[in-house]
Amino acid sequence: PCRGGAVAGSAMCGSQGNIRMFSLDCPDRQKAPRIVAFATSNSSGAGAEVAVFLSYWLDGPAEKIELQVKNMQTSSSKATLYRIDPDHANAAKLWGDKMNNVATPDVKQLNQLRAAAEPVGEEQPVHVDQGTHVATVTIDSMPSNAAYVVVLQQ
Repeated sequence: PCRGGAVAGSAMCGSQGNIRMFSLDCPDRQKAPRIVAFATSNSSGAGAEVAVFLSYWLDGPAEKIELQVKNMQTSSSKATLYRIDPDHANAAKLWGDKMNNVATPDVKQLNQLRAAAEPVGEEQPVHVDQGTHVATVTIDSMPSNAAYVVVLQQ
C-alpha cells in the first residue's frame, strides 16, 4: 500500500509489473547522497528478482555502496553487477587507447568496439540475514560518471 499523502493505504504503489517510486526527503542538499537509485521487481516469493539501478553523475571521489533489499527469503540469493564506468562497458576507451582514434574502423575493430561496449555481469557476494530477511550487497568502489545495475535473485 502507498505510504503518506492523500492516498495512504487506499492505493497500491507497487506490485508485480509495477515500479515503486521513492522520494528522497533531504532538505539539506549538502548532505544528500551523490548516488541516486531506483529499483524494479518482477515477482515476489521464490524466484523473485529485484534490479537496482545506481547512478553517480557528479564529480567526486569513488563511493562505497551498501545496498540492502528487504524480503529476500533465502540464503541462496545471488547478485549480479553490471557496470558502465571509465573501466567497464567503455568502447571509447578501447577506441582511443588501442585503436588510436581510427577514423574508419574495419570490421574486426567494429566487432571489438561492440564487445567493449557491452556490460558484463559480475557475480557479487550476498549476505541474507535470516532473521530480518534483508539481503546486503557491498560494492567497494563506484567512481563518478558511472551507472551500475545490481540484479538480486532468490
